[in-house]
Amino acid sequence: KMFDKLKNDANPCMMPILCKLVVVRESVINPITGADKEKVRVPWKGAVENVVRSAIKALGVEVFLNAVPLRGSGQKGVKSGVAPSRAWLLPLLSQALKEASTTLEFFRVGILKVAAECEELGKDASFGPATAKVQSTRAMQLWALFPGFCQKATDISKQSGFSALA
Repeated sequence: KMFDKLKNDANPCMMPILCKLVVVRESVINPITGADKEKVRVPWKGAVENVVRSAIKALGVEVFLNAVPLRGSGQKGVKSGVAPSRAWLLPLLSQALKEASTTLEFFRVGILKVAAECEELGKDASFGPATAKVQSTRAMQLWALFPGFCQKATDISKQSGFSALA
């Protein structure tokens, strides 16, 4: 409820708490597969995801993803796509986009860049077929966010908006 009440004022005072909640949620995720660890039952998982979803709605997708990026924290300049430990954010982003204000410019420069990395990694034979499939799926999940970005885009008629995507 804090993010719902504070809306944009939640940034920056609530950011450290949000980042810690994300780390707590990631603590029950297998860092290789991105799936929840087997035999770990956490009754608070849904509550944390609700808080994160509220944060995305209140702060906006761009502010949220600048604080909690989808990419892995690998070597600089190395393409990583969506980090396995952050894949759980994709459905939350999709749900939150129904109510969050966005810009198509951020979709173009933020989301599409990661989607392109995922597509490229999906075609890289050195990762093996399972990893390639996961990366290809993540690219599709990122592209599936596009309709949500269009719903409340504030820059649809601007040069940096829809015409820049075309």
